[in-house]
Amino acid sequence: MPFATQILGLLLCMSTTVHAQDLADEADTNFRLGAAAYQRGALDEALLYFMQANRLSPNTASAGNVGHTYTALGKFPEAYRWYAYALSLTDEPTPQLEEAMARIEASVVLVEVTSTPPGATVYVDRKNLGSVGTTPVTLALDRGTYTIIVEAEGYVDFVSEPLALTERGMRTTVSPELEAIVGRVQITGDEGATVHLNQPSSPALCTIPCTVELPTGQQLLHFRAEGYRSQPSLINVLADQVVQASAELVLITGSVRVEADEIRAQIEIDGVVRGFTPAVINGVRAGTRTIRITKDGFAPFETTIEVPKDDLMDLGRVVLEPLGLVSSASRYEEELFTAPASITVISAAEIHAFGYPSLSEALRGVRGVSHSDEFAQLIPSMRGIGGTNGGRTKKTLDGLVVTSPLLGATSNSAFSQHYLDQIQRIEVTRGAGSLLYGAGAMNGLIAIQRRDRTEGAEGELQGGVVGSEAFGRGFVAVGDKVLGLYTSLSAQRDPGRPTTLRDFAIPQYDPDTGEPLTDPLGQGITMVGDYDVEHYLPYSSVQSNGKAWAKDLELRWQATAVFDAEINQGIQPSDPNVEGQTAFGNENLFLDLVYRPRISDRIDVQLRAAYAKAQTRLSFGSFVGNSTIDFLTDVDWITTEARGVFDLNDRLRVLTGLEALRAFDSSATQALTADALDQLDLDESVTSPVLRENPFILSAYGVGDLHLSRSLRINAGVRVDRWASLIPPDEVGVDPPQVQPAINPRVVAIYQPTDRDVIKAMGYTGFRQPDLFERRTSNGISVISPLLAPGFRELGPEQMIGGELEYQGRFGRDWTALVSVWGSRYTDLPQDMPTGIEGVFNNELTTRANVADIDAYGADWELRRRFKGGWMVYAWYGYQRSFTTLPAPGTADIYDPDRWVTTETPDQPRHLASLKVIAPAAERMRVATRFSFEGPRLREDGVRTNPSLIADFVVSGSLINDRFQWRAGIYNALATEATLPVLPDYGRRFLATITARGPLIQDN
Repeated sequence: MPFATQILGLLLCMSTTVHAQDLADEADTNFRLGAAAYQRGALDEALLYFMQANRLSPNTASAGNVGHTYTALGKFPEAYRWYAYALSLTDEPTPQLEEAMARIEASVVLVEVTSTPPGATVYVDRKNLGSVGTTPVTLALDRGTYTIIVEAEGYVDFVSEPLALTERGMRTTVSPELEAIVGRVQITGDEGATVHLNQPSSPALCTIPCTVELPTGQQLLHFRAEGYRSQPSLINVLADQVVQASAELVLITGSVRVEADEIRAQIEIDGVVRGFTPAVINGVRAGTRTIRITKDGFAPFETTIEVPKDDLMDLGRVVLEPLGLVSSASRYEEELFTAPASITVISAAEIHAFGYPSLSEALRGVRGVSHSDEFAQLIPSMRGIGGTNGGRTKKTLDGLVVTSPLLGATSNSAFSQHYLDQIQRIEVTRGAGSLLYGAGAMNGLIAIQRRDRTEGAEGELQGGVVGSEAFGRGFVAVGDKVLGLYTSLSAQRDPGRPTTLRDFAIPQYDPDTGEPLTDPLGQGITMVGDYDVEHYLPYSSVQSNGKAWAKDLELRWQATAVFDAEINQGIQPSDPNVEGQTAFGNENLFLDLVYRPRISDRIDVQLRAAYAKAQTRLSFGSFVGNSTIDFLTDVDWITTEARGVFDLNDRLRVLTGLEALRAFDSSATQALTADALDQLDLDESVTSPVLRENPFILSAYGVGDLHLSRSLRINAGVRVDRWASLIPPDEVGVDPPQVQPAINPRVVAIYQPTDRDVIKAMGYTGFRQPDLFERRTSNGISVISPLLAPGFRELGPEQMIGGELEYQGRFGRDWTALVSVWGSRYTDLPQDMPTGIEGVFNNELTTRANVADIDAYGADWELRRRFKGGWMVYAWYGYQRSFTTLPAPGTADIYDPDRWVTTETPDQPRHLASLKVIAPAAERMRVATRFSFEGPRLREDGVRTNPSLIADFVVSGSLINDRFQWRAGIYNALATEATLPVLPDYGRRFLATITARGPLIQDN
């Protein structure tokens, strides 16, 4: 770079500094010249120099000297003004200036000018003379008449009245409140926020939405609301116009991380559902918040948290405590540990972990429960007794009895029912439940409790396969705890799987006439050994479940339909490979309206009205040509109920209830097709009767629960059922059965010496009314009604009396051990007996008679770890014996107990055991394992079957914040065969499901 250029650049950089130094030098020179002129008495010249020095460098000394010079000239108003100006240029004390001002106050007139607002410009007489200060200011004037003008932007100018200042030394004040030139500002936006002018801390002008008047010009508004950031807004206010302003506040938020030992637990923050565990909830209002985590079957967790501003609050891992509640023992919720019954609970967590496709699968492995397969209906047996199509075990859905009053049957279809994902729990009660549930609850109760009211809008889609069956399910929920609904719809299709029926028997026919070659009732039936079936138990089904609610009112429903089904299990004499010879169909509908007003903390009332409809069709091939035998049942019934729970004091609780059940348009038919009737020349009224009967049941019960002491409690009650069958008038020759009340008590003593130990001594009775087929079926082919058989009595109810002694002990935080001994006696059980009456094929007809008793006893041991933290253990072993007493073969008087003989009850295993374990395998993954053992069963022919062990393994997990859940597993992994050779077990079945779930409305 050339030297000259470098010098020029240096001079440019120094120019600012040099200029500042020049001004200071010039000011100093003028100051010295002014001082010299003052000393010479050249006051006007000195005044000029001092003013020039102050202009170049304003300072107290120069301005003060101007004041001194004016004083020397006798111009006291000007001197006073310059003294005041000099004082404003310093914060240091200047007593000389103050004394100078005080000396000349008597020579001037002082006018103090203030204004509202301050900061206004002050003029004297005319604006073109220039301003004399800014309010607040003190003006020094000579005697005379003056006009004070005050001016501020956005305000109307103030012009004072002429001020006559006649005496020096006087003091006066001018203090105008300036009138604003205003415009209107209409403010909208976030309601409830306050509006502040200029500063967020200034007083609030109004609360949004509002309209305010503000001075014209630019105004700075601040909007404030608790929990929101203060937002400024600069607006230009126009005179006599309306200006719009909008407040859009930004919430002061943080984030909350929530994890629980249970996935899909609902997270509420300040009463609003924000998601499901595990989750990081963003956009949570900063400050003190209330968080609540809930899940069906667990106690709610609630606490207050401090959400940090723009930061994350980690709540940690929340441990949800299982509630362990049941409602079937007393018809109100109570703790399982001390409930007055022997109950096993299948929780929603267990159902989800195993992916049970049907109720029968869920019941397998439950203490004391075994199953028998009868026409694809899995009949539960409990504690040494089953049979009668499940009529000795009752089933409820949300407390509503769903057992048919016409047939009294409680069977669990072998066809899958994919609504179990909507179940909160299944309560399996052992022992008689007739006290609260009437006829049929002789040896057990299966109580299904669906999920409680939901909150928020969410949906689910599920699809999968179980064995050869494919299924799909959809679920939708909307609303909140006060008003809402949820519903699900599922569909299944199973084309049937290849299998082999062992030791299968089919009849032989004449190929020309189609008539049987020999006696069709068994003598001519040829055993052909194993028989291959191409499509075993095919079916299709659909099902809908749901619940709708509004405050204290709930409507619940369930509708199912099974169609295109074949019960091709080898029902003689049908051919399992001929389509339509074993057709099955079933439709059920339940509508349940419940009103449960909240009266007080000590009174709980429930009113119920329900409608139900059940239809079943079963056809199987006849030995006569290509005809079929059809079984048809159709029953409609309504149920009404009023129930109340009253806490009379802290020691006594009373439960009372009234129930009425009325069936109508009910019928049952066992019919041969017209072709068969023509070929055999039979009367339709004999072989194909239509049985019409409408049960009408009135019931009343009362139960008292009395705490005699802290450790001893008595629960006792009685129920009276009045059972009548209304026979239509056109049922000629049929008398209704005798109406007799059934009285069933229950007494339970509960001794709880500590919080971790309980002993229950239970005594109970139960009964079952014979179903319509048992009492009235007469087809002339194989069966005759006891009403028509000479020497036989009308079929009456069965009776049961039993008891149990149970001990439970808790250890650790989550473990419970149990031992129990029990015994039951069943009397007046119906039994097929020969009548000596010849049928249409010269065979002897049979009928049903109350001539069998069963005595059963046993002992159970159980160890369980409640489902918590993803873990569950359930292990039990049961030993039972069951003996049947009935008339010896050939006995003349079958009603004489002295002629009865006792034998071991068939089809009841002595040994039962099960082990279920659910454990976390990895993050968001669980493994569920179940082993179910049954000891040998005694068959009707006296041969004992082999023991069986069924093993199931299921792995389940979730993905993408639990939006997707999956299961994969295998049922009956060991491929254990059925105990009865003619009926194959389901064999090894593979399970795979995928579920997608999420909110129907996405939060912003």
